[in-house]
Amino acid sequence: MMKKKYLAVTLAATMAFGIMAGAGCGNRGDATEKQESVPLVFAIDGMDGVYSPFFATAAYDSEISGQTQLGMLTTNSYIDSATGRTVAEVAYGDDYACIVKDMKTTYLDSNGASTSSTRAAQTRYEFLIKKGIKFADGEDLTIDDILFNLYVYLDPAYTGASTIYSTEIVGLEDYRNQGLGSGSDSVNDAAAPYAQARLERVSSWSIDRYIDTVLSGVESDEYKYSGMTAEQAATAAEDANYFLSLYDTELSTGYDTVESGFSEARKTYKFDAGEYWEYFLFQYGLLEYNTVGGLGLKAEKEFVTLTDPVNGDYSPAPAGTTEEDPDKGIYEVYVFDWDEEGSQNKQMKDQASQFTTDDEKREWAIDMVYETTVGQKSEQEGGLPDFDYHAFSTTILSSSSTTELYSYILTEAISELMKYQGKEITGIDSYKATSFTGDKTGTYQLNSEYDVLSITIEKVDPKAIWNFAFSVAPQHYYAPTALIEQLGLDDDPEHPVINGVVFASSAFMNQVLKRNEVQRVPMGAGPYMASKRGGLGENEQYPTPGEFQAGGIVYYERNPYFDLVDGVEGGGPIQNAKIKYFRYQKINSSFMLQSLQSGAIDVGTPNATDENLDTIERVGSLSYDTTRTNGYGYVGINAGKDEVSNVWVRRAIMKAMDISMVDTYFGPNLSERIYRPMSLESWAYPPDTAGGNTPYSGTTLNNRSVNYRFDSTGDEILQMLIDAGFETEGGEVVADNNGNPLERITFTVAGETTDHPAYLVFQYAKEILERIGFEITVETNASALSELTKGGLTVWAAAWSSTVDPDMYQVYHIDSMAGSTVNWGYNEIKNNEGNKYNYELEVVRALSEQIDLGRTTLNQDERMQIYWRALDYVMELAVEFPLYQRYDLTVYNSDKIDSSTLNQQTNAYDNLFSKIWEVGYNA
Repeated sequence: MMKKKYLAVTLAATMAFGIMAGAGCGNRGDATEKQESVPLVFAIDGMDGVYSPFFATAAYDSEISGQTQLGMLTTNSYIDSATGRTVAEVAYGDDYACIVKDMKTTYLDSNGASTSSTRAAQTRYEFLIKKGIKFADGEDLTIDDILFNLYVYLDPAYTGASTIYSTEIVGLEDYRNQGLGSGSDSVNDAAAPYAQARLERVSSWSIDRYIDTVLSGVESDEYKYSGMTAEQAATAAEDANYFLSLYDTELSTGYDTVESGFSEARKTYKFDAGEYWEYFLFQYGLLEYNTVGGLGLKAEKEFVTLTDPVNGDYSPAPAGTTEEDPDKGIYEVYVFDWDEEGSQNKQMKDQASQFTTDDEKREWAIDMVYETTVGQKSEQEGGLPDFDYHAFSTTILSSSSTTELYSYILTEAISELMKYQGKEITGIDSYKATSFTGDKTGTYQLNSEYDVLSITIEKVDPKAIWNFAFSVAPQHYYAPTALIEQLGLDDDPEHPVINGVVFASSAFMNQVLKRNEVQRVPMGAGPYMASKRGGLGENEQYPTPGEFQAGGIVYYERNPYFDLVDGVEGGGPIQNAKIKYFRYQKINSSFMLQSLQSGAIDVGTPNATDENLDTIERVGSLSYDTTRTNGYGYVGINAGKDEVSNVWVRRAIMKAMDISMVDTYFGPNLSERIYRPMSLESWAYPPDTAGGNTPYSGTTLNNRSVNYRFDSTGDEILQMLIDAGFETEGGEVVADNNGNPLERITFTVAGETTDHPAYLVFQYAKEILERIGFEITVETNASALSELTKGGLTVWAAAWSSTVDPDMYQVYHIDSMAGSTVNWGYNEIKNNEGNKYNYELEVVRALSEQIDLGRTTLNQDERMQIYWRALDYVMELAVEFPLYQRYDLTVYNSDKIDSSTLNQQTNAYDNLFSKIWEVGYNA
């Protein structure tokens, strides 16, 4: 509910939409006049710059893109008074901002006759498409655009986040497999061995160049190490060049990240004040902290006092200090030796001393890492480096950019593997209709000829209808026919153009759909269109990427054709946006409330804490709303990273997590504890009897007992590891059950500050784990969400925004190509080199079987039981530890924004600004 200053706080639920802010403005003058000239600016705490509806992965990029898009279907939601949970139903029709006017669902028996859902051999969905909808550039939205979008998402070479391909559409398997034959594994699995081999050949190519050229001293192309062909070597060289374009960005972003997290890093490492390069070089292995002798070298640490994490000097902690006391600035830090002659640390210190400014040190440090890991940069613009082939052979396989390179190679591998053999998606069709029979409306006559999209799936699938709610982006903008012809992609019988999409073509995906201007400037039929500061000129249709996003601000203006969504120009239930200009402004969440107080922004979502609520209540210009989020906070662990590849290490980390500390962060009644990886808003969340309110405890597939009860002493964790075969000495672990010493593990909090609900949890877990021999670093990372899209983090804290249906395919299924599976380490698990992940692979397969089973029935009770088992497998895999379900807070400037124009019935799916086009200003 919305609240004004000094009113009592009633918390019912949280808002799961992005952070919003706007330029301040007084409340005098005519509202209409202000709405035509004064922008409404929503703050957002990040932007990666990938705003394509097809390829955006970060939540904030999807939100930025989403303001320009219109979906096939939408939702109608309400709070169930009996359960307190939000219920969301599929919605469509002229009263709703969507493309479908009406729909019909028919269950068919094996002979194609109508039957009941329990006996269905197939399900047919028919969607009546509205007439007259236009994209923001004035072009009509037609059935061709709808089919284009659908075929992009279903193409074998598509590697974006959407998983519509997981729906068993009639004929889809044959279409996606073509020459692979019926019953084949997923296209991704079929192409993965080829892609993996090609990726590894880049490393082998580098070793070949080292042996054939460096060691021999004579330029040679014998490929003595790998025996690859000249053609394979040429491809490897091209892949190496593509990797370098990614690696440049990785290093630049990496430096920005360590700079933003330097204050926190100094509480763990003894870096000199302001010397950001020290942390950066350490991250890339060019600096080392001191170690002490003994069985298994241990890091040398000391207790210090640090009053100012950025500018202060370290001083010895008081004598007798045995533990950290952050309130007094006392920390236990790793020690570096900067003065030992001949040491690498001393050499780096001497080189850095030649530079005086931060920018000079930044450039030097980035070049130093580049030269050490890749080679000397070319003097020519765009030229290849003078490779350090030996170093590059490792870098190419172990960098954050490796995942991006692999995705690029995988697309090309699919393109080479897949050849069109005439097998169509027979379950997708379209036709014209002058009458229609709707599920809710019955049979009626239409006033003219309308398009109908028909999709038939095998059996029944409760998730299918939600998959068909995809947004529809314009074909003429994202994949113009002229460009396809210009690139010569229109005349290849093995890769024909089907509904505007070049079948299984890496060139189409990379050179057409992913070209820079459409990746960075979205276009659609949504309430707003991409613009620039001051608005588009009379003859301008689209801004340039640099105009759309400039100086941390993203610019929009109203789509002048949005009111046609209801079929009535200038009337009807849906109107064009009242406020002409709209913006997103990048603002760190820690400063959001401050910006709201000052009037610099209009709307924001600061964390819902007692302290923030108290502050808001004292500011007369601010009002707020709370709703329970449809999502949850969690700790993720990437099993693909060597330091946590052992499942017992991952389980040890989980047992060290005290979720009750989140209560301390938010305050009473502002968050709820959660014990399974599913939103409490979902009807499928396990009840208490199925472990919904207790830490996971069970028997694994290999008949081992495991539980995630918090262990504050570390004793139970240590015993668990001993029972699993880990080696210990003096009450500390010195090696795992395979004899490998433990590696340092980094816990990452997203953002630039420690103002995060998981920070205290991480710090306490660090203390517990280090007590028994682990080495843990807790750091902040302003680019954490971006790194997650590459699988670049080891242990991290983040939050999910859950889907309406509890289907778990996208996030956990073995065949999902979504980014989440990269974060869990699925690529490494499925590759299973050296049988390293035999156990994990067994669990992932069992989990995927349950997910598939959950789609075979419409019975909610049956689906609940299936998902409870699936959730237990997720917990057994130990890649995700659910932490909290919070209550989100939306705050807005009610002196400027007319509260009566906001959504009055908010819930987990619909926030105050869910109908942004209706929002207006006060007079």
